Amino acid sequence: MATLNAALKRLEGVDKVAISMPRQMFAVFYKPDASFDPKDLRAAADKAHVRVIRLHISAQGKVQQEEAAQIFVSGNNRFRIADSPQLPTDQLLGVMATVDDSSEEVQIQIDDYKSLGP
Repeated sequence: MATLNAALKRLEGVDKVAISMPRQMFAVFYKPDASFDPKDLRAAADKAHVRVIRLHISAQGKVQQEEAAQIFVSGNNRFRIADSPQLPTDQLLGVMATVDDSSEEVQIQIDDYKSLGP
């Protein structure tokens, strides 16, 4: 797993990497205001011959309403919110979400959220 660790740490904006072999998962922690790109993450894992089945994120940000869509904005990242209950807008939220990067526009399914203040 040293190869995976090195490949992930080379990604721009990565602060640290944690790998759990027993759980068959890894976590990538980004520096504040760094951009998360699922395609880069998948490519780095692929170079280490590791298959990524599912991407989950934990992030802080705000929900914006844009026409009929809700958009979660966290730093430089913007994710369309799919199949989630209507979330409060313009307040800081902490979210746990599953990432769907199968199309050009990255979407997230909010698994859990909590208000972090006004």
